[in-house]
Amino acid sequence: MTKLTKSLKQYLEKYDIVSDDIRINAVLDVNENFGFSDTYLVLTADRLVLAAYEERKSGHVHQFGGYSHTEQSEQADMPAIRIFELENIEKLAVIREISGGALYAETKEGDIRIGRFTNSRMGEVQRFIGALDKVKKGEELTQEDIEGKNKMECCPK
Repeated sequence: MTKLTKSLKQYLEKYDIVSDDIRINAVLDVNENFGFSDTYLVLTADRLVLAAYEERKSGHVHQFGGYSHTEQSEQADMPAIRIFELENIEKLAVIREISGGALYAETKEGDIRIGRFTNSRMGEVQRFIGALDKVKKGEELTQEDIEGKNKMECCPK
């Protein structure tokens, strides 16, 4: 689980989401234009929250498959927020791509692409999907559900 920034926690309070409500969170690290930007996935007992930031600020170094990449654009101070009620989400699914994946939500209104991520986030996203399934069933999350196993979650080469 990635730690939420203090500013994001404060911003989520405007939407009646406090730290104690958060069951698990994860970060998608690629935007729809395939630039590096963070979209935080935040799961509460009854909502899925997306907090999407603009592309990262100049000079930020991003590790991608063992290679460093320096970003050229700036990150916005506050993310764009999108909130889904869990009762409207049937499930989350990943479509694997060459260097990462795309996360989709199957909803009562149809499929929605939530976002994209690199392979380095695959394990984190898979844990998040498992946690969402458990929360929807009313089950408690274990520490392993939240933190995963202590192993490398992406290809080391």
